[in-house]
Amino acid sequence: MKTICWCGKKATCNARYDDHGIIKEGAQVVLGANDKYIALCRNHFKEGNLGK
Repeated sequence: MKTICWCGKKATCNARYDDHGIIKEGAQVVLGANDKYIALCRNHFKEGNLGK
């Protein structure tokens, strides 16, 4: 399955997020929370830019 970042580039990272941005601590996977993940390119993942 191919995915694209919000900027149009190839998405290579999946980020879990909440109202404050990307979550980098805590549980690695949250089941039943599909709306809390976003596919990002490497640059936006490193920047923490969700495009919102």
